[in-house]
Amino acid sequence: MPARHVTKDPWKGARTNTQRANRAAKALAAYRRAEKETTPDEADMRDLLCDLMHLAPKLNLDFRTEVRYAEDNFAAEVAEDPA
Repeated sequence: MPARHVTKDPWKGARTNTQRANRAAKALAAYRRAEKETTPDEADMRDLLCDLMHLAPKLNLDFRTEVRYAEDNFAAEVAEDPA
């Protein structure tokens, strides 16, 4: 497996974890709108993740590898901004 790395934030400038969570909430809300969901629940995130698993091979990505990279990024971001 290639060495893990922490990617640079593609959104220029420093971000807080609250800002990152808000960005993710917007993405999840857009997914819910696309699926015509009216009531948010825990299944929405699960369904989005599942759909991303279907998308990954179409983009020549290994979903589980990307999740490991995301976990590394998350750990680094929490270490920088524990709030």
